[in-house]
Amino acid sequence: MAGMACLRLLSAFTTLGPVLASPKQGAWLQSLKDLKPLGEERTSSGCSAGKGPKAWGGTEEEGFEGWVPLTIMDFTPVNRSFYVQLPKNVGTSRWRPAPLLIALHSQGDQADSMAYSHDYGTFGKSLGFVTVFPQGLDDAVPGGGDLGTGWNVGTAGDDQTCVTDEVTADCYASCWEQSKCGSCNWSGCYDERLFIYSVIQMISSVLCIDQSRVYVTGESNGGMLAHYLVQSLPGTFAAVVPWYGLPLLGYGLGAEFELVRDRTDCRQTAMLQLHGRQDEIMPVAGGVSGGFQPGWIYEPLNKVQQGWAAVHNCDTVASPTHTYWDGGEKNFACFDYKGCTSGRRIMRCFYDGGHGDRPGEGAADQITVWFLLQYRLDASHAGVAYTRHLALANDDEVRQSTAFHTRSQHRLAVLLKMHFARHCFIEDGRDRTQQNAKGQQLWIVSLPVNGDAVLAGSTPSTDSIVSYVSFRISFRTEAMCWEPGRLFYSNIPRGLDVSINEMLQPIFSHINREDHAERTALLHLTRAFLKRSGWEASDDCAGWLRLYISHFPCISCVAVICQFVRFFPAIRLELDFDNMWKTRFEPADQRAAERFLAEGGLPGRRQRIEQGFYEW
Repeated sequence: MAGMACLRLLSAFTTLGPVLASPKQGAWLQSLKDLKPLGEERTSSGCSAGKGPKAWGGTEEEGFEGWVPLTIMDFTPVNRSFYVQLPKNVGTSRWRPAPLLIALHSQGDQADSMAYSHDYGTFGKSLGFVTVFPQGLDDAVPGGGDLGTGWNVGTAGDDQTCVTDEVTADCYASCWEQSKCGSCNWSGCYDERLFIYSVIQMISSVLCIDQSRVYVTGESNGGMLAHYLVQSLPGTFAAVVPWYGLPLLGYGLGAEFELVRDRTDCRQTAMLQLHGRQDEIMPVAGGVSGGFQPGWIYEPLNKVQQGWAAVHNCDTVASPTHTYWDGGEKNFACFDYKGCTSGRRIMRCFYDGGHGDRPGEGAADQITVWFLLQYRLDASHAGVAYTRHLALANDDEVRQSTAFHTRSQHRLAVLLKMHFARHCFIEDGRDRTQQNAKGQQLWIVSLPVNGDAVLAGSTPSTDSIVSYVSFRISFRTEAMCWEPGRLFYSNIPRGLDVSINEMLQPIFSHINREDHAERTALLHLTRAFLKRSGWEASDDCAGWLRLYISHFPCISCVAVICQFVRFFPAIRLELDFDNMWKTRFEPADQRAAERFLAEGGLPGRRQRIEQGFYEW
């Protein structure tokens, strides 16, 4: 097996390390050039039909380095990008499929900055691999806390991952839009699994990639994402190297214990973790972070590795092991779990330094490349996990635009055509509402208020009225966002910028009308649109927006709707509402109300009106 060959080679490294020339003299590099991992290559579609670097404006003779854009069909379409370093004559021959390295930047960093500060491009020229640096997103809400570009590692809304009164946290726009806010939120909620999968697919369709040799490394928040990816897309990556990055509390084995559930696939991935001994931001021993980012709770590094060692059926205790880089000013030292029956290696290395520190003289990138390139997926796994695990994710979160929203349309809003009027039947997303339809005897049920459903014939209130919106919006001819259907309650969006709040003013000063459901919906949409278009370009937002209100809007909300149209003149607004919850014919006193219900309520009243029998 390929893995056993890797173990034999690593044993040779362990034995020859002190004897061979220093890393500066390239002994480690030559060892990789001489390495031929056992197993079969798994060529991508780009080997036969790919355009190569020409697809991005490069040439085979010069390669390509630069940004590549792509649109991801997340819960709403979102424009994303990655920075690629493609050496000349790499990934262009079907006879020499190239390994692919995914490198993930830290929180607040940029993909191109990471590329400039590392030697992956240089090593890619020598060893013939492609490096891709995906770009994280910063969709912080205007006026709210902005923690910079970051990665969604699947913990949004989990308030058990931090000490809430110590952390600096806020909810990004993409989390608001998916109702995933929480006291421990610190990044956006776009799905990074789908993004990284799409990046791999694009690269594999353009270049000749060996899909059995796809690797991932990351720093800090990028290291956390590396953990998340190998857990949630098991069998995709041949090896992973997180630098000073740990899973948050409760996520060491995956949010759904993927290391246990998908053990066979997880056994395909080798792991090397590197960490500074004095790291306070993500302590080696786990627990609550300190330093300039206090309050986050992390899993201990050794516990994370013990879980992986169990998956690979390794020894239960890590033993010291030698590498080319041992000792030095940083006191570099490594340990691994021996005897892994998977043929892979679970390894960790420590060095003197805090969060963000790395071994000097270029050793960090040497160690990363040295470890990663030794491994290859077994032939039965290479390329299989992509589609299989994406399909699983589709049923969960990733493609909510097809799965979740299809359910939403049927569960949350069903339009009923009746003899007297058109009604919108709204069902609570948590299955707490009720319906009772029998012929013309239809009860219109709103969302629950304090556990009780509001039935036809009762007086509507601010708390019981909801709005339902769907929209498709573009910005300067490019798709910006799409929502097949979403409910809004009476509320003022959290973290709302004061300027946005003032854009849609309720007109009554003596009565509080600011939290009506239709205003809540339009405030939310205004914030989402402006986040993407900018404050000065709202006129360039075009498309359609359909707004349904479960009761006719008050004059204040009519004014709010008019103000929205004023700021977004190119968006076609279609408005509908229901005015049949309570009519001017309904009695106000208790005795008459009881008679009203005994006579069939509104259906009975409508029948008598139709028959011409009614006392005015």
